[in-house]
Amino acid sequence: MNIMTDIVEVITMVAMILVVLGLVAYIIFAPYFAIINFIDRPQQRYTSKPQRCTTKTDKNYSYEILGCRSTDDDDIIKKRYRELVKKYHPDFTQSKGGDKSSMVFAKRRIQEINSAYEMIKRERGAFET
Repeated sequence: MNIMTDIVEVITMVAMILVVLGLVAYIIFAPYFAIINFIDRPQQRYTSKPQRCTTKTDKNYSYEILGCRSTDDDDIIKKRYRELVKKYHPDFTQSKGGDKSSMVFAKRRIQEINSAYEMIKRERGAFET
């Protein structure tokens, strides 16, 4: 009977260790996957030509390009804009050793990002940059 109790205790300890390891893995990797999905989402609508956001119908698309929502605070939008500019700026792409096609992509993408940010600024009353 004592052996059965020991086996049950060992199985319980192993189960608790696995639960703790699962929680730790979730805490470590969940933000990583959320960030990847958040960053890559605007690229799904990327076209070969940069989009100019000029009409009211482009408003939602502007937020999508920046990867944020229309309900987000100005500081969040500005932060997201700066992150994207840093990521896609042609000088930064060139310094990472990007080839000509990646430079063209970066130039077009930065034009989209700038256009979207300007549209949002006009809509919100040109918050400070």
